[in-house]
Amino acid sequence: MNFKNYSNGLYFWIIGILLFVLFGGFQLVIKLIGVSVALIANFFPLLILLFFLQLIFKRMSKNNAFRQFSQSTPQHGRFVELLVRLIIHVVHADGKVDPREIESIKLFFERRLGYNTMQQLWVADLIQHALKENEPLDVITQNMMAFEYEARLISLELLYGVALSDQHFHESEKTIIEKIVRALGISDADHSRVKSYLGLGATELKEDSYYAILGVSKTASPEAIKKAYREACKQNHPDKVHHLGEEFVKVAAENMQKINEAYAYLSKKS
Repeated sequence: MNFKNYSNGLYFWIIGILLFVLFGGFQLVIKLIGVSVALIANFFPLLILLFFLQLIFKRMSKNNAFRQFSQSTPQHGRFVELLVRLIIHVVHADGKVDPREIESIKLFFERRLGYNTMQQLWVADLIQHALKENEPLDVITQNMMAFEYEARLISLELLYGVALSDQHFHESEKTIIEKIVRALGISDADHSRVKSYLGLGATELKEDSYYAILGVSKTASPEAIKKAYREACKQNHPDKVHHLGEEFVKVAAENMQKINEAYAYLSKKS
């Protein structure tokens, strides 16, 4: 049930306004408006100048912060830029880019890579440039080939992560990622390993994912399992991507944990 409000506040406001007008308040308001207009007219150019100076200094401050992130290591900024451009091609695989997909990319960098507010602004700026320039995929993958194999594996894992972030892995996204895999020269065994990290194996059995992570068959001998483990450790060690930045070292460290878990299980089983 809604009850009527019997407050007298409105009437007090009306009485106050009437008294204000009656005792010359209206004329005072006119004079104040005239003085304000005169001041604005005299200082308008200065106000415009201050406004544009504020915009310029704000942009300069943002550019300085972006440069700080992009140059934290010699290759860090370039790698993130190429990664963002690859991600844009994946989300654009269906021929359109939904604003919600752009937000999911930003959220992915925040949650998966731990980017703070300023770093997210940097990523948002990279996204806008990637959308505007629409660089061909083959040009991006050629530039990515300048990075070590381990760095390309990290980029593949993050591409899958973005594609899965909205809980819908579309066929068009799968197709373009497979195209990127071939262009980056990633082997079938390493591709399977990356998918196993994310639970994208052909089976949901935990044991099967362990075999895929080490890249061995179920009939592999203890010696073969140990050899595969050593190779996986060399290829996925965090030190291999240290030059890319702390966020990618963290991803590699998490992968090493999965490799160690797989070896611990399979070595006991064998």
